[in-house]
Amino acid sequence: MAVDKENTTQHLLAAAVNRLLLSIGELPIEDVSDIDAIIEARLARDALLETKMAVLSIGWDINTDDDYELHTDENGYITVSTAMLDVNVPDSSIVIRDWQLYDKEKKSRKFTSSVTATIKWNLDFNSLPHAFRHYITIMASRIFQGRLIGDKTVYSFTQADEQKALLLLKRTDGFTGQYNMLSTGNFGTSINVLG
Repeated sequence: MAVDKENTTQHLLAAAVNRLLLSIGELPIEDVSDIDAIIEARLARDALLETKMAVLSIGWDINTDDDYELHTDENGYITVSTAMLDVNVPDSSIVIRDWQLYDKEKKSRKFTSSVTATIKWNLDFNSLPHAFRHYITIMASRIFQGRLIGDKTVYSFTQADEQKALLLLKRTDGFTGQYNMLSTGNFGTSINVLG
């Protein structure tokens, strides 16, 4: 039996939106096409996407590429894609300005060669592993509730759920990242893998 990947991934987003809607006592949507027609569903989707970007901005094994080569265009500029949440060029004065790399030391956007950077990618919600979708959905639900109804009883319950989901997420990332204390990375400094 073949699995319809598009319907499965659309179901993931609809299920997440429904979880947010149910957290404020709203009826669930039937499918993704209903999101744009219902204001609460649009707000729920926006909260999910905002939360996803915040979570992925931390930089996890699944969305971080080290030593990624960025090439200049024909005019010597290096454009930053909207799919990039962060670009870090180690040991340099290079930053992002107006969606291009900018060398603060040289005060120039022009480069004569490619630049190697660490990139944090903004991945699609539907393509994320379960632990990430679960955590993002719970965190977004807490934020969404707070913005729309501010019920402190529900808020405290989902905050406990959020902590459990974060622990699962960190463990999942720890398994895929294969971190160890002897590596040259920043194990234990930015992300406490075991919670």
